Amino acid sequence: MNKLRFCLVLLFLTCAPFPTRADKIDQSFTGPITGGADINECCAFIGQTYTAGLSGTLAAVSLDVVETPGNSFPLVVQIRTVSGGFPTTTVLGETITTAFGSGDLIKFSQVIPQITGTQYAIVVSFLGAPPEGPGHGVGTWFGSGGYGGGMLVASDDGGITWPNAFVDFDQHFVTHVNTVPEPGVFLLLGSGFVSAFFIWRCRRPVRSRLYA
Repeated sequence: MNKLRFCLVLLFLTCAPFPTRADKIDQSFTGPITGGADINECCAFIGQTYTAGLSGTLAAVSLDVVETPGNSFPLVVQIRTVSGGFPTTTVLGETITTAFGSGDLIKFSQVIPQITGTQYAIVVSFLGAPPEGPGHGVGTWFGSGGYGGGMLVASDDGGITWPNAFVDFDQHFVTHVNTVPEPGVFLLLGSGFVSAFFIWRCRRPVRSRLYA
């Protein structure tokens, strides 16, 4: 009886539809630097759109942003939805960080969905920076050309409209996604345990009975 209870509990835990999270790199656009967008020089809001390749939730992003010497402004990092190739005003997640180099992981407290084939935008700005304009750049987001899933965009009205778009240049970034296994994975595992259970049942020794 104890074996039977153990097998039933094991079967339930295996087949229960709880998600297991696996942090995977989804989009990764890095490499030699050929240029960059100066944040706050023309526009306070700089963005990079991208196309998700995995479904799940966004765990973190990495950017290649370097602040101009003498400045110490924290960086506001947003994830926005995209419409018609440009960021919208809908913010899915936001965080403020002072660690935004290419080797840093920028994490979010919000649950940010990622759907395969859907475009999103990483939007950055420096908190407390002086008014945007020539000579007021406080940092650079470095990049190069060649990412086919999005483009560099810039906004000079607080991230409401994006009149400046550069289809031939992109910012370096990496997205980390927590993926959820497909339901078929649970079905396969469950079937295996069901089969093992019945094999165990069939191989149990049969007790002989004496009849008067």
